[in-house]
Amino acid sequence: MKKDIIISFVIPAYNSEKTIIRTLKSFNYEKKDNFEVIIVNDGSTDNTVKITNEWIKKNNLKDTINIFTKTNGNWGSVMNYASKIVKGKYIKIVDSDDEINKKTFNEILFFLKSKVPNDIDICAVPFTIYNENEQKNIQKRNGIFKRKPYILQLANKKLNFFIFTHHMLIFKKEIFINACPLVEKYFYSDNLLIFKTLVNTEKIYIFSKKIVSYKYYVGNQEQSISINNYINRREHVFNVYKKILETKIPKNISENKKKYIVDFIFNILYLLVLLTILDKKNTNVETNNIIDGYLQTTKQFKSKELILSSFYYKIICNKNLRTLLRIINKFIYKFAWFGFFKAIKS
Repeated sequence: MKKDIIISFVIPAYNSEKTIIRTLKSFNYEKKDNFEVIIVNDGSTDNTVKITNEWIKKNNLKDTINIFTKTNGNWGSVMNYASKIVKGKYIKIVDSDDEINKKTFNEILFFLKSKVPNDIDICAVPFTIYNENEQKNIQKRNGIFKRKPYILQLANKKLNFFIFTHHMLIFKKEIFINACPLVEKYFYSDNLLIFKTLVNTEKIYIFSKKIVSYKYYVGNQEQSISINNYINRREHVFNVYKKILETKIPKNISENKKKYIVDFIFNILYLLVLLTILDKKNTNVETNNIIDGYLQTTKQFKSKELILSSFYYKIICNKNLRTLLRIINKFIYKFAWFGFFKAIKS
Protein backbone atom coordinates (compact mmCIF):
# COMPACT_ATOMS: atom_id res chain seq x y z
CA MET A 1 0.00 0.00 0.00
CA LYS A 2 1.27 3.45 -0.90
CA LYS A 3 2.14 5.66 2.07
CA ASP A 4 2.88 9.02 0.49
CA ILE A 5 0.18 9.85 -2.04
CA ILE A 6 0.68 13.48 -2.97
CA ILE A 7 -2.08 13.81 -5.53
CA SER A 8 -5.18 11.88 -6.55
CA PHE A 9 -6.17 12.11 -10.20
CA VAL A 10 -9.91 11.63 -10.58
CA ILE A 11 -11.14 10.52 -14.02
CA PRO A 12 -14.91 10.59 -14.59
CA ALA A 13 -15.64 8.03 -17.32
CA TYR A 14 -18.81 7.44 -19.28
CA ASN A 15 -18.69 5.51 -22.57
CA SER A 16 -15.04 6.48 -22.97
CA GLU A 17 -13.72 3.37 -24.74
CA LYS A 18 -12.31 5.46 -27.62
CA THR A 19 -10.31 7.92 -25.54
CA ILE A 20 -9.56 6.70 -22.00
CA ILE A 21 -6.37 4.80 -22.91
CA ARG A 22 -5.00 7.97 -24.49
CA THR A 23 -5.66 9.69 -21.18
CA LEU A 24 -4.03 6.95 -19.10
CA LYS A 25 -0.94 6.89 -21.33
CA SER A 26 -0.33 10.57 -20.64
CA PHE A 27 0.67 10.02 -16.99
CA ASN A 28 4.30 9.62 -15.98
CA TYR A 29 4.29 6.33 -14.12
CA GLU A 30 7.96 6.63 -13.14
CA LYS A 31 6.63 8.69 -10.23
CA LYS A 32 3.71 6.37 -9.50
CA ASP A 33 4.59 6.01 -5.81
CA ASN A 34 3.47 9.60 -5.28
CA PHE A 35 0.08 9.54 -6.96
CA GLU A 36 -3.02 7.49 -7.54
CA VAL A 37 -5.45 7.44 -10.46
CA ILE A 38 -9.09 6.91 -9.58
CA ILE A 39 -11.41 6.13 -12.48
CA VAL A 40 -15.08 6.39 -11.63
CA ASN A 41 -17.09 4.57 -14.28
CA ASP A 42 -20.43 6.36 -14.35
CA GLY A 43 -22.58 3.49 -15.62
CA SER A 44 -20.95 3.12 -19.05
CA THR A 45 -22.76 0.93 -21.57
CA ASP A 46 -19.75 0.36 -23.84
CA ASN A 47 -16.41 -1.42 -23.24
CA THR A 48 -14.81 1.31 -21.12
CA VAL A 49 -14.31 -0.94 -18.07
CA LYS A 50 -13.06 -3.96 -20.04
CA ILE A 51 -10.56 -1.98 -22.11
CA THR A 52 -9.31 -0.10 -19.05
CA ASN A 53 -8.84 -3.22 -16.92
CA GLU A 54 -6.94 -4.95 -19.72
CA TRP A 55 -4.59 -1.97 -20.08
CA ILE A 56 -4.02 -1.75 -16.31
CA LYS A 57 -3.19 -5.44 -16.13
CA LYS A 58 -0.92 -5.33 -19.18
CA ASN A 59 1.10 -2.44 -17.72
CA ASN A 60 1.16 -3.81 -14.15
CA LEU A 61 -0.48 -0.69 -12.70
CA LYS A 62 -3.11 -2.21 -10.44
CA ASP A 63 -1.50 -0.55 -7.40
CA THR A 64 -1.70 2.88 -9.05
CA ILE A 65 -4.94 2.86 -11.06
CA ASN A 66 -8.22 1.86 -9.48
CA ILE A 67 -11.52 1.70 -11.32
CA PHE A 68 -14.85 1.96 -9.52
CA THR A 69 -18.24 1.44 -11.12
CA LYS A 70 -21.46 3.15 -10.06
CA THR A 71 -24.90 3.73 -11.55
CA ASN A 72 -25.13 6.68 -13.91
CA GLY A 73 -25.57 9.99 -12.11
CA ASN A 74 -23.52 12.40 -14.23
CA TRP A 75 -20.43 14.47 -13.40
CA GLY A 76 -21.53 15.76 -10.01
CA SER A 77 -22.26 12.27 -8.73
CA VAL A 78 -18.77 11.17 -9.76
CA MET A 79 -17.22 13.97 -7.70
CA ASN A 80 -19.42 13.07 -4.73
CA TYR A 81 -18.28 9.44 -5.03
CA ALA A 82 -14.61 10.38 -5.43
CA SER A 83 -14.68 12.75 -2.44
CA LYS A 84 -15.21 9.72 -0.17
CA ILE A 85 -12.29 7.63 -1.45
CA VAL A 86 -9.46 9.97 -2.52
CA LYS A 87 -6.25 9.57 -0.51
CA GLY A 88 -4.04 12.31 -1.94
CA LYS A 89 -3.26 15.62 -0.29
CA TYR A 90 -4.32 17.30 -3.54
CA ILE A 91 -6.98 16.48 -6.11
CA LYS A 92 -6.76 16.92 -9.88
CA ILE A 93 -9.72 16.15 -12.16
CA VAL A 94 -8.82 14.75 -15.59
CA ASP A 95 -11.56 14.21 -18.15
CA SER A 96 -11.48 10.82 -19.87
CA ASP A 97 -10.76 12.36 -23.28
CA ASP A 98 -8.00 14.77 -22.18
CA GLU A 99 -4.29 14.41 -21.40
CA ILE A 100 -1.75 15.34 -18.75
CA ASN A 101 1.46 16.94 -20.03
CA LYS A 102 4.34 14.57 -19.24
CA LYS A 103 6.97 17.28 -19.69
CA THR A 104 5.66 19.34 -16.79
CA PHE A 105 4.25 16.47 -14.73
CA ASN A 106 7.40 15.95 -12.63
CA GLU A 107 7.83 19.65 -11.90
CA ILE A 108 4.29 20.00 -10.59
CA LEU A 109 4.54 16.81 -8.55
CA PHE A 110 7.84 17.95 -7.00
CA PHE A 111 6.33 21.31 -6.07
CA LEU A 112 3.29 19.71 -4.43
CA LYS A 113 5.51 17.28 -2.55
CA SER A 114 8.08 19.63 -1.10
CA LYS A 115 7.54 23.32 -1.86
CA VAL A 116 3.86 24.25 -1.71
CA PRO A 117 3.02 26.48 1.30
CA ASN A 118 0.54 24.97 3.76
CA ASP A 119 -1.95 27.82 3.39
CA ILE A 120 -2.40 27.36 -0.38
CA ASP A 121 -5.95 26.18 -1.12
CA ILE A 122 -5.75 25.79 -4.90
CA CYS A 123 -3.01 25.69 -7.53
CA ALA A 124 -3.68 26.99 -11.03
CA VAL A 125 -1.70 25.72 -14.01
CA PRO A 126 -1.99 26.79 -17.67
CA PHE A 127 -3.59 24.40 -20.15
CA THR A 128 -3.87 24.06 -23.90
CA ILE A 129 -7.15 23.81 -25.79
CA TYR A 130 -6.80 21.41 -28.70
CA ASN A 131 -9.32 21.13 -31.53
CA GLU A 132 -9.52 17.53 -32.71
CA ASN A 133 -11.26 18.45 -35.96
CA GLU A 134 -8.60 20.98 -36.95
CA GLN A 135 -5.76 18.96 -35.38
CA LYS A 136 -4.18 22.00 -33.77
CA ASN A 137 -3.96 24.01 -30.56
CA ILE A 138 -6.48 26.83 -30.70
CA GLN A 139 -5.82 28.55 -27.39
CA LYS A 140 -3.62 28.65 -24.33
CA ARG A 141 -5.39 29.76 -21.18
CA ASN A 142 -2.77 32.25 -19.96
CA GLY A 143 -5.04 35.06 -18.72
CA ILE A 144 -3.75 35.21 -15.14
CA PHE A 145 -0.45 33.45 -15.75
CA LYS A 146 2.84 35.33 -15.83
CA ARG A 147 6.48 34.54 -16.56
CA LYS A 148 7.11 33.81 -12.90
CA PRO A 149 4.85 31.99 -10.43
CA TYR A 150 3.13 33.98 -7.72
CA ILE A 151 0.55 33.67 -4.95
CA LEU A 152 -2.84 35.24 -5.60
CA GLN A 153 -4.52 36.28 -2.37
CA LEU A 154 -8.15 36.87 -3.28
CA ALA A 155 -8.86 39.04 -0.26
CA ASN A 156 -6.09 41.53 -0.98
CA LYS A 157 -5.92 41.77 -4.75
CA LYS A 158 -8.49 43.33 -7.06
CA LEU A 159 -8.82 40.72 -9.77
CA ASN A 160 -10.24 41.36 -13.20
CA PHE A 161 -12.76 38.61 -13.83
CA PHE A 162 -11.15 35.43 -15.09
CA ILE A 163 -13.02 32.19 -15.67
CA PHE A 164 -11.36 29.37 -13.75
CA THR A 165 -12.12 25.87 -15.03
CA HIS A 166 -11.35 22.51 -13.49
CA HIS A 167 -8.90 21.81 -16.32
CA MET A 168 -6.42 24.26 -14.81
CA LEU A 169 -7.01 23.67 -11.10
CA ILE A 170 -5.47 21.42 -8.47
CA PHE A 171 -7.48 21.44 -5.23
CA LYS A 172 -6.31 20.88 -1.70
CA LYS A 173 -8.18 17.80 -0.50
CA GLU A 174 -10.10 19.65 2.22
CA ILE A 175 -11.29 22.33 -0.20
CA PHE A 176 -12.48 19.68 -2.66
CA ILE A 177 -14.31 17.61 -0.05
CA ASN A 178 -15.98 20.67 1.49
CA ALA A 179 -17.37 21.62 -1.93
CA CYS A 180 -19.24 18.32 -2.10
CA PRO A 181 -21.96 17.21 -2.38
CA LEU A 182 -22.63 18.58 -5.85
CA VAL A 183 -25.93 18.38 -7.68
CA GLU A 184 -26.40 15.02 -9.43
CA LYS A 185 -28.15 13.93 -12.64
CA TYR A 186 -27.23 17.17 -14.43
CA PHE A 187 -24.49 18.34 -16.77
CA TYR A 188 -22.43 21.48 -15.98
CA SER A 189 -22.04 20.79 -12.25
CA ASP A 190 -18.33 21.56 -12.69
CA ASN A 191 -19.38 25.23 -12.54
CA LEU A 192 -20.87 24.59 -9.11
CA LEU A 193 -17.63 22.93 -7.97
CA ILE A 194 -15.57 25.90 -9.12
CA PHE A 195 -17.89 28.40 -7.44
CA LYS A 196 -18.05 26.56 -4.11
CA THR A 197 -14.28 26.09 -3.96
CA LEU A 198 -13.51 29.72 -4.84
CA VAL A 199 -15.96 30.98 -2.20
CA ASN A 200 -13.90 29.13 0.43
CA THR A 201 -10.46 29.82 -1.06
CA GLU A 202 -8.09 32.48 0.25
CA LYS A 203 -4.84 31.80 -1.61
CA ILE A 204 -4.19 30.40 -5.07
CA TYR A 205 -0.70 29.48 -6.25
CA ILE A 206 -0.38 30.54 -9.89
CA PHE A 207 2.23 28.55 -11.79
CA SER A 208 4.39 30.09 -14.47
CA LYS A 209 2.78 30.34 -17.90
CA LYS A 210 5.56 28.07 -19.17
CA ILE A 211 4.24 25.15 -17.11
CA VAL A 212 1.44 23.98 -19.39
CA SER A 213 0.09 20.90 -17.63
CA TYR A 214 -3.08 19.84 -19.38
CA LYS A 215 -4.43 19.24 -22.89
CA TYR A 216 -8.14 19.92 -23.18
CA TYR A 217 -9.71 18.37 -26.26
CA VAL A 218 -12.62 20.12 -27.98
CA GLY A 219 -14.36 19.81 -31.34
CA ASN A 220 -16.62 16.86 -30.58
CA GLN A 221 -20.27 17.81 -31.14
CA GLU A 222 -21.29 15.38 -28.40
CA GLN A 223 -19.44 17.46 -25.81
CA SER A 224 -21.61 19.21 -23.26
CA ILE A 225 -20.00 22.58 -24.04
CA SER A 226 -21.36 22.80 -27.61
CA ILE A 227 -23.95 25.56 -27.99
CA ASN A 228 -26.60 23.13 -29.27
CA ASN A 229 -26.15 20.94 -26.20
CA TYR A 230 -26.35 23.99 -23.96
CA ILE A 231 -29.71 24.85 -25.53
CA ASN A 232 -31.01 21.27 -25.50
CA ARG A 233 -29.94 20.89 -21.87
CA ARG A 234 -31.22 24.19 -20.63
CA GLU A 235 -32.93 22.37 -17.76
CA HIS A 236 -29.49 21.17 -16.64
CA VAL A 237 -28.06 24.69 -16.85
CA PHE A 238 -30.90 26.21 -14.83
CA ASN A 239 -30.83 23.56 -12.09
CA VAL A 240 -27.06 23.78 -11.62
CA TYR A 241 -27.13 27.57 -11.54
CA LYS A 242 -29.96 27.56 -9.03
CA LYS A 243 -27.60 25.62 -6.75
CA ILE A 244 -24.91 28.22 -7.34
CA LEU A 245 -27.28 30.99 -6.31
CA GLU A 246 -28.20 28.99 -3.19
CA THR A 247 -24.56 28.68 -2.11
CA LYS A 248 -23.96 30.38 1.22
CA ILE A 249 -21.51 33.24 0.90
CA PRO A 250 -19.60 34.18 4.08
CA LYS A 251 -20.57 37.59 5.40
CA ASN A 252 -17.04 38.57 6.37
CA ILE A 253 -15.39 38.23 2.95
CA SER A 254 -13.34 41.12 1.59
CA GLU A 255 -14.62 43.61 -0.96
CA ASN A 256 -12.21 42.28 -3.59
CA LYS A 257 -13.37 38.71 -3.17
CA LYS A 258 -16.99 39.86 -3.04
CA LYS A 259 -16.54 41.60 -6.39
CA TYR A 260 -15.12 38.45 -7.94
CA ILE A 261 -18.08 36.40 -6.71
CA VAL A 262 -20.53 38.95 -8.10
CA ASP A 263 -18.72 38.87 -11.45
CA PHE A 264 -18.97 35.09 -11.45
CA ILE A 265 -22.73 35.28 -10.87
CA PHE A 266 -23.02 38.05 -13.46
CA ASN A 267 -21.48 35.76 -16.07
CA ILE A 268 -23.96 33.04 -15.13
CA LEU A 269 -26.77 35.47 -15.85
CA TYR A 270 -25.15 36.36 -19.15
CA LEU A 271 -25.20 32.72 -20.26
CA LEU A 272 -28.79 32.17 -19.14
CA VAL A 273 -30.04 35.16 -21.07
CA LEU A 274 -28.02 34.19 -24.13
CA LEU A 275 -29.63 30.74 -24.08
CA THR A 276 -33.04 32.37 -23.71
CA ILE A 277 -32.45 34.47 -26.82
CA LEU A 278 -31.16 31.55 -28.88
CA ASP A 279 -33.85 29.08 -27.84
CA LYS A 280 -37.01 29.89 -29.83
CA LYS A 281 -39.08 27.44 -27.75
CA ASN A 282 -38.30 29.24 -24.51
CA THR A 283 -41.19 30.53 -22.37
CA ASN A 284 -38.97 32.89 -20.35
CA VAL A 285 -40.38 31.62 -17.05
CA GLU A 286 -37.19 29.81 -16.02
CA THR A 287 -34.98 32.75 -16.91
CA ASN A 288 -37.12 35.20 -14.95
CA ASN A 289 -37.03 32.89 -11.93
CA ILE A 290 -33.23 32.73 -12.13
CA ILE A 291 -32.97 36.50 -12.48
CA ASP A 292 -35.17 36.92 -9.39
CA GLY A 293 -32.86 34.55 -7.53
CA TYR A 294 -29.86 36.47 -8.83
CA LEU A 295 -31.34 39.72 -7.52
CA GLN A 296 -32.02 38.16 -4.13
CA THR A 297 -28.47 36.80 -3.91
CA THR A 298 -26.69 39.96 -4.99
CA LYS A 299 -28.68 42.67 -3.25
CA GLN A 300 -26.43 42.21 -0.24
CA PHE A 301 -23.68 43.75 -2.38
CA LYS A 302 -25.70 46.96 -2.85
CA SER A 303 -24.65 47.32 -6.46
CA LYS A 304 -26.89 49.52 -8.63
CA GLU A 305 -25.17 48.15 -11.71
CA LEU A 306 -26.15 44.57 -10.84
CA ILE A 307 -29.74 45.46 -10.03
CA LEU A 308 -30.20 47.50 -13.20
CA SER A 309 -28.61 44.78 -15.32
CA SER A 310 -31.07 42.23 -13.90
CA PHE A 311 -34.10 44.29 -14.90
CA TYR A 312 -32.55 44.98 -18.29
CA TYR A 313 -32.00 41.26 -18.86
CA LYS A 314 -35.66 40.63 -18.08
CA ILE A 315 -36.59 43.03 -20.87
CA ILE A 316 -34.27 41.29 -23.30
CA CYS A 317 -35.76 37.89 -22.43
CA ASN A 318 -39.24 39.12 -23.36
CA LYS A 319 -39.74 38.31 -27.04
CA ASN A 320 -42.23 41.13 -27.60
CA LEU A 321 -40.04 43.77 -26.03
CA ARG A 322 -37.09 42.51 -28.04
CA THR A 323 -38.79 43.85 -31.18
CA LEU A 324 -38.87 47.27 -29.58
CA LEU A 325 -35.22 46.92 -28.66
CA ARG A 326 -34.30 46.42 -32.30
CA ILE A 327 -35.87 49.77 -33.11
CA ILE A 328 -33.86 51.57 -30.46
CA ASN A 329 -30.77 49.51 -31.10
CA LYS A 330 -28.45 52.50 -31.39
CA PHE A 331 -29.24 53.43 -27.81
CA ILE A 332 -28.71 49.92 -26.58
CA TYR A 333 -25.14 49.94 -27.86
CA LYS A 334 -24.35 52.56 -25.25
CA PHE A 335 -24.48 49.63 -22.84
CA ALA A 336 -22.27 47.41 -24.96
CA TRP A 337 -20.38 46.21 -21.91
CA PHE A 338 -23.10 43.61 -21.52
CA GLY A 339 -21.36 41.95 -24.44
CA PHE A 340 -24.03 40.15 -26.40
CA PHE A 341 -26.42 42.61 -28.01
CA LYS A 342 -25.57 41.47 -31.51
CA ALA A 343 -27.62 38.37 -30.73
CA ILE A 344 -30.74 40.58 -30.48
CA LYS A 345 -30.53 41.32 -34.19
CA SER A 346 -30.98 37.68 -35.15
